[in-house]
Amino acid sequence: MAELHAAGYHNLTGLDFSEAMLRRCRSEIPDNAVVRNDGQSLPFKTHSVDAVLLFAVLTCIPHDGEQRALISEVERILRPDGLLYLSDLLVNDDQRNRERYDKYASPGTYGVFELPEGVVVRHHTVEWINEITSAFERLEYEPFTVTTMNGNASAAFQYLGRKPLQNRAR
Repeated sequence: MAELHAAGYHNLTGLDFSEAMLRRCRSEIPDNAVVRNDGQSLPFKTHSVDAVLLFAVLTCIPHDGEQRALISEVERILRPDGLLYLSDLLVNDDQRNRERYDKYASPGTYGVFELPEGVVVRHHTVEWINEITSAFERLEYEPFTVTTMNGNASAAFQYLGRKPLQNRAR
């Protein structure tokens, strides 16, 4: 939000589950709204938002159904022609990650694992990202490598999609 604010965008609302992250945001950019939210029901009217940006949010939601629910809520609040930007982590193919994924593998979901701190997270397949964003017109998709907070290299992606002007039948 700080970068968007610095670029001239001022009608911003940040959502996070973590009160600590919200306090940090309030201290850095006090003139924008921040709301504690669990992502199950987004506090916006239908078709009232121009763009939604999700940075490493899906990684914090390990279950398919909860990710589908979040993306469905995003679709609901975005105006027709609105933009969805995702930046998140992909499944990695190194030995360390394969062992973590195998340990927590469940039918139909690969890439879920528990961090040493006890937090369960998820890395994603390209196919899954394509599936959950299928209601959007994909404008850009870019894979790249990032360094995680723990100093490890990880496959990642950036996705930009547009909500169609008319809803498609699903």
